[in-house]
Amino acid sequence: QFLYFIGGMLTAAAQQFDLAAALKRDGYAVIDDAVDAATCAALAQEYEDLHGAGLFEVSGNVVEEAVLVKQGVEELDLMVHRERRASDQMLQMCPRLAGLLEPADGHLLLPYLQSQLPDVKLCALDQLKIQRAEMPAPGAAPTSCFPMHFDTSAEFETRRTVTVLLYLTDDDGVSGGELDVFPFPAGATAALAPKRGRVVVFGSFFLYHRTRPLLPPTGPDGVPRVRRALSLWFASDEKNDGIVAQSLLPRVAGVIP
Repeated sequence: QFLYFIGGMLTAAAQQFDLAAALKRDGYAVIDDAVDAATCAALAQEYEDLHGAGLFEVSGNVVEEAVLVKQGVEELDLMVHRERRASDQMLQMCPRLAGLLEPADGHLLLPYLQSQLPDVKLCALDQLKIQRAEMPAPGAAPTSCFPMHFDTSAEFETRRTVTVLLYLTDDDGVSGGELDVFPFPAGATAALAPKRGRVVVFGSFFLYHRTRPLLPPTGPDGVPRVRRALSLWFASDEKNDGIVAQSLLPRVAGVIP
């Protein structure tokens, strides 16, 4: 059930992965080669088709009524607060991405998450965003970083609780662009490369994280590689005050039993 939602074949490693155990141990879960190569390539091509049609926008966050622009990062929201934002014409261009937009409360990833994380009481896909960033040209300054942040807080009206990331980065390598994770309230930090086919899952409330800048290409061809990330946020059916999400915290002796 896990990754059927993208219309691809789930690898054996992903089928056997114990998501709940990883979250309790580390505060995040990393599943490598969770999506087969052919599906990753097809999804990456759909990104490029949408980008070529000029449908991506510059990424930015509103901070105290000011817009913080992420230089070098473009994004496209396909669903926000359980409402589809993509037009029918847009979805005709990307049939595999369109498969992600199942009814919010009937999303095909939900049964897996609900069975693995019953205490979290997930009920729907809240938001789906695709992001794209190119490596800077040789000699240019690094770009495309994300500042330190949590994915939600009790101040937001959304009940976003679990974050799922799928990387569709060019398979011949990207320099930089690692996801730095800082599990709260305790746990080992890590720098996770944006490896194609890698899935990362964590609690939206409790994982402090950032994305490092992309670096100029170092290969002899000098062709910019592209980092692609697909982000899904799942909502709980209870009030978003962080209490229901505490089961996603890493269990650390002397901190959380």
